[in-house]
Amino acid sequence: MAEAVSRNAPCPCGSGEKYKRCCIDAPGGAEGQRGATLLVVMVVVGLLVGGFVAIQKDLELGLAAAGGIIVLAGIIHAFRSPPPPRSNTKDPASMNFGN
Repeated sequence: MAEAVSRNAPCPCGSGEKYKRCCIDAPGGAEGQRGATLLVVMVVVGLLVGGFVAIQKDLELGLAAAGGIIVLAGIIHAFRSPPPPRSNTKDPASMNFGN
């Protein structure tokens, strides 16, 4: 198992920068893993709720419930994802929003 890296420790990728300025938001990191897990859990819950509603009430209502929950999961995942990394990390005043 990989050892946890402190935010202020040098980045293990070898860039020479602090971990918090370099790879903390990388897709393979802990934050990316939690976001993907949340998305999978919400999709499974959506399918279960949709199936339950389809059995109890109506197929179309069940499909609508499942679709709505899955769309909500996608929206939550999109807003929880970290912003793209800045291209000039040496300048603290730079505000490059991925352009």
